[in-house]
Amino acid sequence: MAVLEGVMAAAELATEVGGMVKSFIPDSPKDLKDKHRWMTVTIINETQYNIVFEESYFDSGRFWTPPTNTPAFKSMTFSGCNKDGSILTGVSGGALFQLQMPKEGGGYEKLNFGVGFSNPEAGSIKISGIYPTKSGEEGAKQAYDKVDDGTTNKKSEVFPGKDKDGHDIKVQFILVASAGQEARVTITEQHV
Repeated sequence: MAVLEGVMAAAELATEVGGMVKSFIPDSPKDLKDKHRWMTVTIINETQYNIVFEESYFDSGRFWTPPTNTPAFKSMTFSGCNKDGSILTGVSGGALFQLQMPKEGGGYEKLNFGVGFSNPEAGSIKISGIYPTKSGEEGAKQAYDKVDDGTTNKKSEVFPGKDKDGHDIKVQFILVASAGQEARVTITEQHV
């Protein structure tokens, strides 16, 4: 495993996360709320790294607003709904993202994470946040296959790194997904 480069000190990381505005989750558009089944998912990036949207999978429905990349210490909201003209369907699928962490010698150490979502015609609204074993559409489908109507909480592997002063440090990421029609998924960086 590569060594991460330029990891923020814990105090600096805490200051950045503390400075994030928690009321940045936008209201859902009225046109979206008029759909038979709809759902928004807000990704909250409590890390010093960029999140890149990679791939999606749908069992039913479509994006209203597709996922995008998410800068460090920012959030992004995507939404889905039933397809126009569909009968007795909802919106269910998954999205695959990648956390890109600079490593010594150049390039990036990459950590994939998936978000599954479901607001079906019958049944409860569900969400998941996972670290999939597959990439591409298969990774997005793995996230969908793990949806739950409660809260999911997953820890990543531990990554070795060096802070800006060259001291050894270990970094881990916590992925928490909370179900609801306006769901939240938070990825948090911590030193271990």
